[in-house]
Amino acid sequence: MALQSVRFAGVPELEACAVDHAAHLLHGHSGPHVALVQEALVDLGEDLGAGGADGVYGDDTSRAVTSYKTARGILNASGAIDPVVGKLTIAALDDEIAEHDATLPVHDGSTSPPDAGAVDLAGVPEPAVNALLGRVAAGTVVEVDAEGVTSTRLGTAADAGTTELLVGVARAVAGALGADPEPSRSALVGMLPQVAGSGVAVFPDVVGTVLARLPLLAAMPVGASLLGDLLAQVSSPHVPARDLTKPQALAIAAAAHAAGVITMTPAPVLDASGAVVSPVATDPVSIGSTIGPVTFRTVAFGDRSRPPGTRMGYDPVTTSLLALDVRHLVGLLRLADHVHRSGGVTEIHHVGISGARDPRGDCHRQGRAIDLVGLRGVAADTPYTLTVLNDWGRRSVPNLAHPTRPRLPDWPPGSRPLEYRLTSLPDADGFARRVFAELYAFFTSEYQDRTAGPGQTEPASVIGTSSFVMHPDHPTSSPGTKHGREAHANHVHAQIGPTGTQAP
Repeated sequence: MALQSVRFAGVPELEACAVDHAAHLLHGHSGPHVALVQEALVDLGEDLGAGGADGVYGDDTSRAVTSYKTARGILNASGAIDPVVGKLTIAALDDEIAEHDATLPVHDGSTSPPDAGAVDLAGVPEPAVNALLGRVAAGTVVEVDAEGVTSTRLGTAADAGTTELLVGVARAVAGALGADPEPSRSALVGMLPQVAGSGVAVFPDVVGTVLARLPLLAAMPVGASLLGDLLAQVSSPHVPARDLTKPQALAIAAAAHAAGVITMTPAPVLDASGAVVSPVATDPVSIGSTIGPVTFRTVAFGDRSRPPGTRMGYDPVTTSLLALDVRHLVGLLRLADHVHRSGGVTEIHHVGISGARDPRGDCHRQGRAIDLVGLRGVAADTPYTLTVLNDWGRRSVPNLAHPTRPRLPDWPPGSRPLEYRLTSLPDADGFARRVFAELYAFFTSEYQDRTAGPGQTEPASVIGTSSFVMHPDHPTSSPGTKHGREAHANHVHAQIGPTGTQAP
């Protein structure tokens, strides 16, 4: 059945979503059609975080979709709630947003709409301006109405002074990306600190990156290229780490180094235009043990139920991350940001990230893989430690052959589609269930999933289906080897690029 709401009707991607399982919207998708769904979710009371309707189906959108579906009891074919916009979800959104919009007052054009101001984009693409405003200015967007007037619309309530400030930022961004960037660039340099202190900037990590780049913006003879690079780092169309070219990845890593998020060795050297001239993008790079607020520690598959210092005791040790492929480094940057924001993680525990010294002659040795063992952090003011071994791999599994019988200690040998064991575990910790599910979703969105080459051509996999992301519920069984789920009961493996070696 065709969609009926003014917002969704006639949009090819959404019309397809309403009738075709293969056209479902899910984590990692992006585009104007995603922004339409995001705006509907916000208008129906869901929280999309400071990013707002940025057109990128990320973690905040997944949580909003899950919340929306939970409140309405929209289940998938397996009888579970998932963070996917499928046929039932798009139909429900279509009905509700049509009813919602019918209650809105019609603006007759005699006065300006609330919290709006005219902005001349001077030919600059709307998404480029939204890229900065959406992440730095807490959901503020620039949009064009039916009469062709471009205006700002605040994702959160703000006073007149904040609105005026954000309209000014929109104008400055448009001008700085235009043919004569200098005056607007200088204005932007002056305004961004005000945005950071205005109370609407709720991504302090991103704001920190912006503010750290201001001296560079002020020092550059022409700010357009550097501002474009800045936009690429903090938002803007999202390219998974696996699909970045190595020069692109190096530029992102160099920006993180300049912002103090990481310390690269060798340190990046920029030319007068802001381009990275050293190191070479195909060379491995190293960083210290921290990425922003997250520390990386290694542990020998330790069991946290045993005291530290004992055999197999859980005793993580701080280590630098060495000889990394630059795409893997970008993946780690995004991983640290993701787990810190979503779960308050302060430590990532692993048994393999660095390259070169790794004895395995594969993606690990080339610095393209991670074996994640556990996470440590603070949630709801309570410290926690989660390990893949104790909080996932050692938990019981359903008896798929005899569903009415008691659960089993683990999956029997044999390759077959499986399920996420924590979903149906009666006493599973809800926090652990969510953290590991979101961790898997992150890895399938940024690291290698089903394809050996760049460009994910299928929807991202879910736990229990085939993927290069290995874990305790992977469908492939290979007892006695390092390849199947049996070898990954205590860690999650993710990689960028194909298994084995890869040309520089």
